[in-house]
Amino acid sequence: MFRKHIITPILSSASGRFANLRRLLESLCLRRTKALLNLPEPITDTQVLELSQQEQDAYLDFGASCKRAIDSAISGHSIKKANQHVIQALLGMRLFCNLGVTGFSRKWVTCPYETPETHSN
Repeated sequence: MFRKHIITPILSSASGRFANLRRLLESLCLRRTKALLNLPEPITDTQVLELSQQEQDAYLDFGASCKRAIDSAISGHSIKKANQHVIQALLGMRLFCNLGVTGFSRKWVTCPYETPETHSN
């Protein structure tokens, strides 16, 4: 459902492709100041994962392709495109981390300027 209504439109070249994402975020995000909420300070718990060589290679490869896309957008002086590439890269890395090498498909989140031949799955 998320892929159909959020990811697929974002990856298309149609105008207004972020409309569904904006609607979703507007319905979920409440704008409250930190003082108003009176929340405790966050607790950071860092977990270091040991990746297999295959996972490490796939992670670094995907990260490098997204970095190239972001660098290319920035060098073209398009902040809007650079922001889009950063969001796409974060989404891709998040999916990769959640699903691992065997469950992740790069066709779900392809960094711009890539061709299907630049990656294997």
